[in-house]
Amino acid sequence: MSDKFTIFDIHFFSNYYDGLIEELKRREKKVKITIWGSDFYRVDKVRREAQRKIYKIVDIIQIETTQIANDFLQVYPECSEKIRIAHFGLSQFDIIDELLKKGDCDYYKKEWKIPENKIVLMCGTNRSEGQQHLMILESIKKLSPEIKAQIFLILPLTYGGHKSYIKIVREKVNSLGLPYKIVQSFLSLHEITKLILISDILISIQVTDALSCTIQEHLYAGNIIILGSWLPYRILNENEVVYLTTSLENLSGTLSETIEDIKSLKNLCKGNKKKLTKLSSWDEAIKAWLTIYGELDSKLKKLKCIQKQK
Repeated sequence: MSDKFTIFDIHFFSNYYDGLIEELKRREKKVKITIWGSDFYRVDKVRREAQRKIYKIVDIIQIETTQIANDFLQVYPECSEKIRIAHFGLSQFDIIDELLKKGDCDYYKKEWKIPENKIVLMCGTNRSEGQQHLMILESIKKLSPEIKAQIFLILPLTYGGHKSYIKIVREKVNSLGLPYKIVQSFLSLHEITKLILISDILISIQVTDALSCTIQEHLYAGNIIILGSWLPYRILNENEVVYLTTSLENLSGTLSETIEDIKSLKNLCKGNKKKLTKLSSWDEAIKAWLTIYGELDSKLKKLKCIQKQK
């Protein structure tokens, strides 16, 4: 390990980093842990206690939103002085703008061989079982025949979870008798963005989530988002972003109402682009990151000053 590096930023905190962080602190380095979401929400009690020991020795714990920070402090109240709020900026916004200059959504529907007259419904954002695809599909099954006739399903199952899960999802979606496309192969950022642009509605009812990049990209593109009401997205309310929430029990009804009112909802969602630019463009988001790194640098200089005095 080179001693020329003085500040270390650990992203997605897993047990692989425990020994490394302890060694970095023994060498008097400044260490920040940047929590992504599931590295806090989806760990068992044993891991949470192991993390507690490491959180106590690091200098700063960066969390994306105040709401997630509050959840974190319910578990680790002793870390309150170390919490800093800063979320990721999104360079994909530029790709959305770039692709829209080259063609409209119908243009990209043709590329993906999706009928132009269909409402495109994206079910989840990855292959993880935590996305609850089967519950989404069961809710779609309950829709009226008139509404079912309008929709085309996209299921992005490119990463996360086990490949064997794809077979389970495919069997379920086949039972619906609806047109669909399961995306399994690796996609470039441009291809992922095209999928977002051809979507009209995204359903995300995953078990836990933080400030998902994919959710923000859909919002920026003007899509209708249906989120599980338990997910920590108060930051969207604070920024007056238009989106819908649902319980598991009411998902079918929420989806039915959304499709029936899709034109007016899509019109409302057009205003989200400006709000997401202010919230999550790197031009805005980088300011908080620079402040945090500046704080770590100041702590490091103060430490060196004390050492010299000794």
